Amino acid sequence: MMLAAIRDIGNLANKFSRGTFLENLTIELPDEIEGKKQHVVLLDFSTEKPFLQIKIAEVTPGLTEKEYLWIGNADGNSPQWYLTTNNLAFVLSQTLPNIINIMHEDTLLYQKAKQVLQIYFFDTNVTVGAEQRYRYVFNLDLLVGYEGDKLADILALPKNQKKKVEVIEKNFKKWLKQNYSISGKEICLYVILFDGMAGARFSEYMQKVEEIKVGELFDKKRGICTVCGKEELITGNTSRMKFKYYITDKVGFASNLNKEAFHKHYSFCQECYKSVLLAETFIRNNFSSRLGKLDLYIIPGFLKSPLLTSTRFYNWVKYVPDSLNFLKGLSAINELEGQIDEYIKNREFDNELIFNLLFYQRNKAELKILKMVKDVPPTRFREIALAFLEVNRSSNKVFPAISSQLALDLNRIYYLIPLQQGENKQGENKHEYRKFLTFIEAIFEGRRVQPAFLIKQYLELFKVYAFSKENFNVEPGDSRFWDIEMAKAGLKVNYLNCFLKKVGVLKMTEPIEVEGLRKDENEFIKSMGYNIQQASLFLLGYLMAEVANAQYNSNLNSKPILNKIVYQGMSSRRVVALANEVFNKLRQYKRLDINNEKYFSVMKQLLDHELANWTLSDKENVFYLLSGYSYLTGKVINAGIQKEKGGKDGNERVDQKQ
Repeated sequence: MMLAAIRDIGNLANKFSRGTFLENLTIELPDEIEGKKQHVVLLDFSTEKPFLQIKIAEVTPGLTEKEYLWIGNADGNSPQWYLTTNNLAFVLSQTLPNIINIMHEDTLLYQKAKQVLQIYFFDTNVTVGAEQRYRYVFNLDLLVGYEGDKLADILALPKNQKKKVEVIEKNFKKWLKQNYSISGKEICLYVILFDGMAGARFSEYMQKVEEIKVGELFDKKRGICTVCGKEELITGNTSRMKFKYYITDKVGFASNLNKEAFHKHYSFCQECYKSVLLAETFIRNNFSSRLGKLDLYIIPGFLKSPLLTSTRFYNWVKYVPDSLNFLKGLSAINELEGQIDEYIKNREFDNELIFNLLFYQRNKAELKILKMVKDVPPTRFREIALAFLEVNRSSNKVFPAISSQLALDLNRIYYLIPLQQGENKQGENKHEYRKFLTFIEAIFEGRRVQPAFLIKQYLELFKVYAFSKENFNVEPGDSRFWDIEMAKAGLKVNYLNCFLKKVGVLKMTEPIEVEGLRKDENEFIKSMGYNIQQASLFLLGYLMAEVANAQYNSNLNSKPILNKIVYQGMSSRRVVALANEVFNKLRQYKRLDINNEKYFSVMKQLLDHELANWTLSDKENVFYLLSGYSYLTGKVINAGIQKEKGGKDGNERVDQKQ
């Protein structure tokens, strides 16, 4: 059960992580974002006189967020009252008024906040509707050396209160840059201090945060906790959790259409609730990853109660993300050779865990789950790793000079399945992520994928290069060399098919040997598992590459033969017509030497033999044609690079100019 797995992670985090409950809820800060060193801006308000002291501190991941209790902003549309935030606009408008509303009057924090509000903030007297949350605004005129827009001029603008606060924020950041040489891109956190003490470290503040996060949810109902099975005070309110376990904001999903009855679907006792909260932060800090442009969390589940020492706990924390990250970096085979044996042998937790991969999309504060790949054993990760290694070694043997460009890993697969990108009318990400995630799920589960699905994706990939199509996750590159990039993509998807067969996603096929071919071509056909029809098209594509190469080197600087390819699909009749044209072009460009004449004869014999019982689809015809084209083009590129480096080029001819 997923919730139990997450609860277990929270229990371990609470047991072995140093710090209080709130400190363990903190979100780790990055020390760099896009190459820029990150900082915390401390806004130290004096409560005796109008004097705001600014201090700048560099972020130390693992420490800074705990020191200032960075646990994110208040959830959803809740009042923003956290005294540590990544949003300066909150500090300059609603944070302190909300603190005053939340805290008891007899607390020191209440008194300090009220004094600061009176000294540094201007009351606009807006008390109606949503605008009232921006009633109080920071008085920019109090800043030392401030030369920006006057507060009175900003408030006179024909804008709503929120927009005016944004103008105040913009001016404040400009003042920071002028006086402290720091830009907004170098700041990841703003912290309010009162007379030198961080507001987040006031005891009453920490008590209130924990009370609102947890305590106030458990004052009514007793029942059975869904996670641990104990009878305790329970809550069904998951609105403050980051992962959406079920829908709680629509009454139609509640038991008997009663909004108060969400707990009948899932209920948490206080102990399990706190553990799940801790786990969500721990997973975000330690088990985050990306696949291409998709975010995911790796959520481990124990097959039995975990028995971990402190040392084994930290080994486990490293083991979990490393298991996936290794599969994402396997394309760098030469650099990783020394790590391969270590990865395969050092599988300390293989028999103790299963993995769940939660792919998600973050929309502001909300986390939308795209796909959950459940219950993947670590041994499956190992099988996938070994399959990648075997396929990459195969491509390295055939195309050594370009093997680094052809090598596959989990990350590179993302760029072989074209996904249209953009924004729809609702502003949500328009990635066609579902088809890719279903494909990835099949890889981890060892479930079969229909070849027709893959062929369709591969032809879309070829079209991205052929027509320089934009707004895809695949970059078409320089349009002058589109055919070269398409050929490399053609080789990669052929090796991807090999990988998929090795991991059980595509059906294994019996290798064939075609008489009359050189060893290299025969070995490639066998390694790809082509049948006779596929091999005939491969050979026709090979000869197309001969024609294309000749055309390019005959002062055409283009390859008109490629215009004969119809990427939507080609019937067997069109294939026969293309074969006749290829023969004529080979003769025209004086490429009908002994080898090519022999290859054409073999291709024609296979094609004629199979035409009466042709089973390949029109799309498959195009794929295997372009596979042959890609193979010879790859061999030409490989030989050219080897020749430039002074290496042997065997019997390969180097014609294509690069």
